[in-house]
Amino acid sequence: LGTDLKPDRGASCRDLDIVFTGQVKDPDEAWLELRQLPSAVVSAALPWMERVLAAADCSLLRSFEAEFPEEALAPELRAELFLRVNSFVRSWKRQQVLLSVRRLPVHVFGSVRSPRVLAIAGFRFHGPIPYRELDSVLCRSRIALNVTPNFHAGCHDRIITALACGALAATDT
Repeated sequence: LGTDLKPDRGASCRDLDIVFTGQVKDPDEAWLELRQLPSAVVSAALPWMERVLAAADCSLLRSFEAEFPEEALAPELRAELFLRVNSFVRSWKRQQVLLSVRRLPVHVFGSVRSPRVLAIAGFRFHGPIPYRELDSVLCRSRIALNVTPNFHAGCHDRIITALACGALAATDT
């Protein structure tokens, strides 16, 4: 990390109430990328995607491997399907979480390409920051929002960094 962590900073030094760091891709953009795959593959994936989106604790990789075993698709197509579904699910989840806190004063550090998120009046958009500056931002934060990428066998380093900086980590894992 880029700076010395100072978790003992008092509440008066924390000028950022709620922080979200990370990319927020437009789910519509991710959906269009997914739709570029063969229609039969997309049609086969839709029921599985709906189950994944409905189950908060679902491991995308494990459920993908169960739904689409190696022999089900050509290796390149299988890999491309997973990448595009992963992109869509991540962008959809992040957008949903940010829309759910739209009445709160959230500072967003990262690339945001979701028009629905960009339209939230109370959010402050700071743009992307280098990874080495993440701890400086989190040390100024009271709460760090986290939407974990689609893995459930561990936790994202943003959670640990937020806690080390003395911020409350509000996360989906």
